[in-house]
Amino acid sequence: MDLISPNLKLPYLAPAQAQKHVTHNEALRQLDAIVQLSVTLVTNTPPDSPVNGQRIIIGSAPEGEFIAHANAIAAYQDGAWAYYAPKPGWRAYIEAVSDLHIFDGSSWRSLIGQDVIQDVSLIGINAQADTTNRLSVRSPAILFDHEGDGQQLKINKSGTDETASLMLQTQYISKAELGLTGDDNLHLKVSIDGANFKDSLIANSGTGSVSFPSGTDVVKMGSSVVESGGADYHYGVPNVTTSFYGRQNLTLAKNRVYFCPVYVDRPTKIVGGFVAQPIASSTAGSIMRAGIYKLGEADGNNWQIGERAADFGTHPADVAGHKEFEPSVPSILETGWYAITLGTNGAGVMVRNVRTFQPCQSFLIKTGNGTTADLRFSGAASHLYANNTANEIENGFSENWQLTPVHDLQTVQPYGYLPFIPKWEKWTSN
Repeated sequence: MDLISPNLKLPYLAPAQAQKHVTHNEALRQLDAIVQLSVTLVTNTPPDSPVNGQRIIIGSAPEGEFIAHANAIAAYQDGAWAYYAPKPGWRAYIEAVSDLHIFDGSSWRSLIGQDVIQDVSLIGINAQADTTNRLSVRSPAILFDHEGDGQQLKINKSGTDETASLMLQTQYISKAELGLTGDDNLHLKVSIDGANFKDSLIANSGTGSVSFPSGTDVVKMGSSVVESGGADYHYGVPNVTTSFYGRQNLTLAKNRVYFCPVYVDRPTKIVGGFVAQPIASSTAGSIMRAGIYKLGEADGNNWQIGERAADFGTHPADVAGHKEFEPSVPSILETGWYAITLGTNGAGVMVRNVRTFQPCQSFLIKTGNGTTADLRFSGAASHLYANNTANEIENGFSENWQLTPVHDLQTVQPYGYLPFIPKWEKWTSN
């Protein structure tokens, strides 16, 4: 049988022991030192004038009489210091600083009343923390205040493929997530069940551009094309950043294709378009063809036309009236500038020319070459044209435009001209 208790190391009375009061008093002395532990201070140096019963915690770098007793509890009893080794989990109130300390097995550290709390495994504030939610707070509100200037709340992840996000829940079911989810782009996701999420918005970290993978619920047009002003007038708003301004007439030259740039501000399906033709061609059997190409760059004198996006087909040009172009297969246009093409192989054709406001209409382009070159504004929605295009009008637009259109006019006017009115699919969440 051991004669020392396993935890507090109190001496037991032995059978038939003489002077039992000595052993009993020693146990009481130890209990008096360590039960309801409250020490006057933490120090590495023995006090000059200790009083009987005084208890202190020896620091991690003891000196003098304390030198071999780092982190021990020292109790001044019966005119001498007695030392007691703490065990992990022992707590002591430090009277000098009104602080509570705990022994973690290697050192004493503060639980309250200090400026720095390090390496705490779990914190629950009016709530239970766990190994996943190591900081858990139940509160009507949480305030993160500044300290003189601004403030940043940082959520860091270990790699691009990981997640750093803010999750919003209802009854602990995740409904929305905002952050870097699986890449370094900003995602806004929503869910009906907390398991299946749909991207509502993605902001590309490389370009800064914003896309809406699930579409939008805003219907910008009650009708894709609105008829107004009588039988010869059709106009519509081609995209969300374009607005109608007015109308006038345009005579299409024979065998000339006009390019009328338009800006598409989101991935959109184009399902055709309208041309209002009040005056018919005098050339019997003549036709009108419409289509759309990507708008390229200015090369110093002219504008480059890119890949064909759609060929809408033809209508008779020797008959006046509305021309509705309806391709069999609609085309999806990504965000960017496009050049709507319209041309006829007959003479004397007049169409209505709608004026619209669009963003970024004016471009600075280099005009001329060498020492004669200068920079001029060219309105992107002004007419660009290519001559001698009877083959393209009659036989179909090529996949890549072969001729270089020139700018018909250079302008700083804030509006553009559209003789072909695009018919867009409405923007919906589908």
